[in-house]
Amino acid sequence: MSRNGSGTYSLPVGNPVVTGTTISSTWANNTLTDIANALTGSLAADGQTTASGNLNMGTNRIINLADPTSAQDGATKYYVDQLIAALGTMAYQDADLVAITGGAISNVDFDLHTKTNEIYLPVGNTALRTASPITGLMRFNTDAGGFYEGYAGGQWVKFVVANELSYTITYVLIGGGGSGGHAYAAACGGGGGGQYVNSAVTAVVGTTFTMNIGAGGAGNSNGTSSSITGVALASGGGSGIGGTGGTSGNGYAGGGGNGAQDAGGGGGSAAVGGSGNDSTGYGGNGGSGAQTLITGTSLYLGGGGAGYGQYGPGSGGAGGGASGNNANATVNTGGGGGGGGYDPSYGGNGGSGKIILSMPTASYSGVTSGSPTISTTGSSTILTYNSSGTYTA
Repeated sequence: MSRNGSGTYSLPVGNPVVTGTTISSTWANNTLTDIANALTGSLAADGQTTASGNLNMGTNRIINLADPTSAQDGATKYYVDQLIAALGTMAYQDADLVAITGGAISNVDFDLHTKTNEIYLPVGNTALRTASPITGLMRFNTDAGGFYEGYAGGQWVKFVVANELSYTITYVLIGGGGSGGHAYAAACGGGGGGQYVNSAVTAVVGTTFTMNIGAGGAGNSNGTSSSITGVALASGGGSGIGGTGGTSGNGYAGGGGNGAQDAGGGGGSAAVGGSGNDSTGYGGNGGSGAQTLITGTSLYLGGGGAGYGQYGPGSGGAGGGASGNNANATVNTGGGGGGGGYDPSYGGNGGSGKIILSMPTASYSGVTSGSPTISTTGSSTILTYNSSGTYTA
């Protein structure tokens, strides 16, 4: 067969024939055999033959291909472009179906939000970190008991891992304050402040805590309790009816009185009430309420109400205790109402209670009812309940 290295076919020697050449069987058979061999070595247009070597297109294109259907089929540029465009959002693939190794993918989101299982991060010790890290890398480091880490700000940063199953909630409760006392034509004591409770509870994720806010007493009555159902209770303060001030929910006594003359102040959640002053004719001061810093600033709760003497009242205790004849305590402080006297009306109303929760902001769920006031201080989120409501951890 007379093909050269470039694929050009040349007739055997003695061809083409010239005029006068005698056609012999030797010449004819040699020539036709050579042509037959050349044709046999060519690719048939109808696909009957198979290439026996690489097909060199010599910078020419193969055009008008059909879309591939088998793994080893050739593909057109359009077909491949369409596949790449479809990866604008990379869909989830099982690990045994696809693997991405090396290189970089631009303008692609890896969307797993519909999945409920896990993603497997790279795992290895410090020595196996990549030699040229870039911002945003994450891995699990097996050194020192194991920890998660990421690369940010030019260095590897260890993740702080908190137990997601539970966390600690610190709480403050104040019960409702008692009303100021009243007996017509007689001086009466100030109301006692509500009980102050400050403690903490372990909150299991998913648990709902119910806050109940105690009411202040009215009309010679005690305040009612504030509570976190099943967790804590803060009793209400006592009424100041009679010559002595009402006892606070914490058990601090009201100040002593002098009968119809000079009534004592109500007991506060942190101190006893003052006695009425017979020499001056003024009622006793209310006892101080308890101080808390749970909100990040100083707050007093549960002050005793002022007693009322024949010449006037004493002063209410810090934390909402009322000052003045028949004066009402400040709402949502658990303060006691002011004592009354020489007046047909009742003593002042006690202040309603309050509940405050403090928890790590990183653990705060944001699931509440009852419209608590929400604030932050440092790394803590503060929920202040002035009316009943719930929080779900």
